[in-house]
Amino acid sequence: MRSQVSITEAVYKAVGGLRYAENPFIEALPPLPEHSMEYVTMVSNRPPVPDAELRKRGDVIRSTELSTMSDFVYPFLAYAKACKAIDTILRESYVSRNPISRDDKHRRHSIASSTGSLALPSNWKSSAQGHMILAMTGMGKSTLINAALARYDQVIAHTEYNGEHLRCHQIVYIKLVVPFDGTIRSLCDQFFQRIDAILGTNYTRQAKSLRSIAPMVNLMHQVATTCSIGLIVVDELQNLRAAKAAGAEALLNLFSDIIERLGISLIVVGTPAVQKVMARSVRNIRKLGSDGWTILNPMDPNSDEWINFTSSLWRYSYVTHHMPLSDTVRRAWFNACGGNTAFAALAFMLAQKHEIGGREVIDKESFERVIAKDMGFLKPAINALLSGSDTALAMFDDLVFTEEFKVLQSKMGLAKYDEAPKLVEPAQPDFDEVEAEARRAPPKAKKNKPSNDAAYLVDSSIEDPFVR
Repeated sequence: MRSQVSITEAVYKAVGGLRYAENPFIEALPPLPEHSMEYVTMVSNRPPVPDAELRKRGDVIRSTELSTMSDFVYPFLAYAKACKAIDTILRESYVSRNPISRDDKHRRHSIASSTGSLALPSNWKSSAQGHMILAMTGMGKSTLINAALARYDQVIAHTEYNGEHLRCHQIVYIKLVVPFDGTIRSLCDQFFQRIDAILGTNYTRQAKSLRSIAPMVNLMHQVATTCSIGLIVVDELQNLRAAKAAGAEALLNLFSDIIERLGISLIVVGTPAVQKVMARSVRNIRKLGSDGWTILNPMDPNSDEWINFTSSLWRYSYVTHHMPLSDTVRRAWFNACGGNTAFAALAFMLAQKHEIGGREVIDKESFERVIAKDMGFLKPAINALLSGSDTALAMFDDLVFTEEFKVLQSKMGLAKYDEAPKLVEPAQPDFDEVEAEARRAPPKAKKNKPSNDAAYLVDSSIEDPFVR
């Protein structure tokens, strides 16, 4: 299988601090900004604004230019905060996994030789952390993640560091999505497929020969360690709502396992519907939010955030009669989106589609027509946001956080959404219940001799370059 991702040769740069110094995996990453506010510029994207000459062009040309708005990324302060967190926990992931350290070599040997329960060296402790990003659909979670990771090469090839042999590949990050069935097997399958697509390997084929869950998880441990993954982004955590209680708990255990035992940091992304999942496993959620939380809430109509966002987006008006944005039009715009960023951009684009070649002006009537017709399917959700009624919002569990979530937040030791919770040492993850269920399933008839999963893992082609 051929790699679908370009591989970049490592170029090492001094990190300017003591904690990350003399670590090739960290020194090969882009340098950190000196100041937090630099992240505001990093996450923003402002495509060329239409000028008077473009607004005089024909309606067909101007209609095609509307897609430019999809490239617009407004630099919300919450985006900058989350990007800083991603930069930090990615590097923290490698602090305890410095490939030139003796402790890390011992850890790699333990994982490479493991065929069951993972026993790590007593003097090794994970430095990885978890950060949760929660927001309703359309608040820019994917935009935020893509902006934060855009400056990183996904795969870095190392050959030599400070005159010492260092031949390996470093996968800086991978993205996974919680499967709809919420099973460990489905997530593992997805993991191996992602690795194969990135490196051109055949781990998926090897994984399919394993008939039970525990060996597959062990294989995942070995592959993740061999590839020196720095960060795993896990999206759609709310999909665990539909999973059986035992299955959801097992998958959350696996996520904690990745942080605590593999030393890989996690970014976990979800909608407010995730609160139903969180209530089942406070211990695991505390670990997944060990670095803190980023909550992306809808904008308030009277906030500076809403005023600045709409003023910036208003510049991408392609109608002939481009007028200043009045308070009346801004209020009508808010009524068409409820403060949701994606709904706001959609309403503005649809309003222009109607007016280009017609009235050639965007006003209150433009937005009222959009919400009544084009965005009618979103109107119940938008009305619920506008009303603020608990009864109305209860019909949309992925829109807002409930009072129950605030109680749960308190249980996890959080004073505010975006503060890091206190940590508790997690118990050893247990996949026995899931594995027992797999054993109860009738085996498929085979003419050849059944394979030995444990022996397969030892004799497989998986080889960590640091334990040769």
